[in-house]
Amino acid sequence: MKIISAFIDLGKNLNIQVIAKGVETQLQTDILQNLNCFLMQGYRFSQPMKGEEAKNFLLLHRTPVR
Repeated sequence: MKIISAFIDLGKNLNIQVIAKGVETQLQTDILQNLNCFLMQGYRFSQPMKGEEAKNFLLLHRTPVR
């Protein structure tokens, strides 16, 4: 968990958005949120999709960026 925290802190210090990839469980989501990482992708949220399908999904499920 220290490595993940270090990556998140590094990104924030460099003013770079950090996106956690490969998130599959609620536990992983909770850990990342506790580390102040709120941009995630993975099977926890959706199966892979084609371009137009992804666009429609994002429009339907968008949330404000923190």
